[in-house]
Amino acid sequence: MGAQQSDVPMFQTEIVPESGFLSWFLQQISAPMPILLWLLLISPFGDLVARWIRQSDSNIIDLLFFAVPSWFLSFFLAIAVYRLFAGGAIMGRWIWALPVLLLLAMFCWGLASQSFGRTLAGFLLPDSEDGWLFFVATCPTGSAIAYSLAMIWSTRHQASKASATRSSEPDDASGVKVSSSL
Repeated sequence: MGAQQSDVPMFQTEIVPESGFLSWFLQQISAPMPILLWLLLISPFGDLVARWIRQSDSNIIDLLFFAVPSWFLSFFLAIAVYRLFAGGAIMGRWIWALPVLLLLAMFCWGLASQSFGRTLAGFLLPDSEDGWLFFVATCPTGSAIAYSLAMIWSTRHQASKASATRSSEPDDASGVKVSSSL
């Protein structure tokens, strides 16, 4: 007796390539890349930037100058990735989780070994004694969060555009389509 067409193969598996580990991993790596791009763009002006930052009395300028532009670049990178690979949004929404967990672990480790003020300064101020933590932990975590937010925003924006297109035909509250012809 032959196999019927309604029989499903026993070991048939469907793997969706956009929602796999590779998609998440590649996005995890690419999300903090705008930080490197931003640092490479300002590196020719490094001495000028360093003098400008030292002249300012506010440490918030350091945070605004280094972190915020890279976070915006990560946001726009995610929008570009979404437009090219819309299926990658499934995993792109979750790339914030690993950096946040690592940041929290590093922060708790710092609290265990030194004071709260020194630990906080290391994570928020690039010119502090532990300023490398700012570039290794804080900036990439912010970039991953911005990237994930952009993926969520892009998905919702696309869904709202699709629903607006579907509901553009006139109808009444009962769901019956209204025709304009007499």
